[in-house]
Amino acid sequence: MSSNLNTSLVMSLSTTPSWSPSPSRSPSRSRKFTRKMMEECWDNADVVPGRDPVRWRKDVAGNIVCQKLNGCDGPTCFEYDHIVPYSACGKTDASNCQILQKKVNRLKSDKIDLNINQLVNSSYDYNLSGIYLFFPLVIIYIACDTVENAIWGNIKDSNGNVKETRTRKLPTNQRNNHSSYTVENAI
Repeated sequence: MSSNLNTSLVMSLSTTPSWSPSPSRSPSRSRKFTRKMMEECWDNADVVPGRDPVRWRKDVAGNIVCQKLNGCDGPTCFEYDHIVPYSACGKTDASNCQILQKKVNRLKSDKIDLNINQLVNSSYDYNLSGIYLFFPLVIIYIACDTVENAIWGNIKDSNGNVKETRTRKLPTNQRNNHSSYTVENAI
């Protein structure tokens, strides 16, 4: 009896299973976009007027995102997203890629049936003490200037020309014991 059990066990392990892995779990199918796909995806996103298109783009919900802030948390952070979700057998290629503000991408997740209003409503709110109601683009552009200057050390316009920037030293009583500490301010 023991011999028959061992023989049947060996036979069952050596035979090919009748099932095959689902396409979304196939080992030959990658979920991660390649650098080339991400560059093409970035290039296909809407340009932000007055901003360097290498550094700034808009996602499909109209959110301004920064090229250097991929994967972090915050209103100018983004992720590369499968338009047709990977879990729904969406391809991992540039034609199925879009940039989405990270918060929006988390809402979208693996959903296919979301409309643009749902994406817009899930975006970060740029409301800064009611100022947003009167000057929304000014506030966003000032924030973009600050981020851009902090990351690249300058601010570029839509033609790639560097705008004037300045660095000023903090007064001695505001330096927190760091004598070389400076603050960048866009003019």
